[in-house]
Amino acid sequence: MSATRTEKKRLKLSVFLSGNSRHLAAWRHTDALAYGELNLTHYIQIAKTAERGKFDAIFLADTVDLSENSDQALNLSGPVDRFEAVTLLTALSHATERIGLIATASIAHADPYNLASKFASLDHISCGRAGCNLVAGNAKPEYSGPGRQIGYSAHFENAGEYIRVLSSIWDSWQYEAYVYDQQNYLTHAGLNMAAPYYGYPVIAQSGKSDAAMELAAQTADMVFSAQGAFEDAKAFYSKLKGKLVKYGRSPEQTKIMSAVFPVIGRTEREARDKYEMLQSQAGRQHYPGVAGAEFQQAIIGTPVLIADQLEDWFVNGAVDGFNIMPPCLPGSLDDFVNLVIPELQRRDLFRTEYEGTTLRENLGLAHPENPFNKRAFHFSAAS
Repeated sequence: MSATRTEKKRLKLSVFLSGNSRHLAAWRHTDALAYGELNLTHYIQIAKTAERGKFDAIFLADTVDLSENSDQALNLSGPVDRFEAVTLLTALSHATERIGLIATASIAHADPYNLASKFASLDHISCGRAGCNLVAGNAKPEYSGPGRQIGYSAHFENAGEYIRVLSSIWDSWQYEAYVYDQQNYLTHAGLNMAAPYYGYPVIAQSGKSDAAMELAAQTADMVFSAQGAFEDAKAFYSKLKGKLVKYGRSPEQTKIMSAVFPVIGRTEREARDKYEMLQSQAGRQHYPGVAGAEFQQAIIGTPVLIADQLEDWFVNGAVDGFNIMPPCLPGSLDDFVNLVIPELQRRDLFRTEYEGTTLRENLGLAHPENPFNKRAFHFSAAS
């Protein structure tokens, strides 16, 4: 590798959690669990595997509807049932001790007070491991929210105001109750519980437009990106890190995580066979989207080859870490933890033990400078 890495800087890893996989046709795999989307034991197994691999966080994506999938894609995909994200992560918090728990939240479909209360509760229940991935709603030119229609051009400005309202609610525990009305967002009183650990949960965002990057530079602790090429990832990384300085933030205050779709085999032939088997279950017209070639980095090969590419992106300034998107669960995550993690640890690229007990500590993020919420709570983790 051409770049050098400081001794203490190690890459961060999250795992994209879904019922069966990130691959459109994985529900047809012989190892797939039927109706895994509604099987808590299945999710617990996956969460424990990720924690055994010392992953920083589980990332549970969520949508408010079936989105704009075509009838053809829906016919090829597995069941669309899913648990409510925070409810599921709350259950998983009782089966884990250190791994972070990040859920998507749509600002278009959630009252800020309810969302603030929900994530504050998850943060307390998990002893500081909660993360909130804020999204503006469906990726459509226009989307509907409670009693309103918002143009796409305004959605990031709107998201910024929503985050300010959320922050005011999380900060309100030591304030007198008040009414806050902004862009029709109304909080009826201060939050009816203590503030989350360190003031607020870890805030994650995504998006690569200029507006999205400006918002992330001001407010995000983590940014999930989806870059298929190294040069694109490096340009995005450099641009966003540069914007943090404009808002008085250090480049280390936001971790940029790029999506990776790894297909792992003990030999390259085995990895290619696994990939082709999955692809054969879907119509050829869906191949690009199935493999993620259009929106994430697909790596097919041995553990050494996969570690080589992850290291290349990390040490050469394209990412702080990766959001691993297993093709098929639980098998693909088992392969990553059993085969790739040891290779990354051998290279001193990834931790062998967690640094702390909270998500913020393990990500290496500074505590928020909030004079009203500097208290740290210390409760025993749920068993």
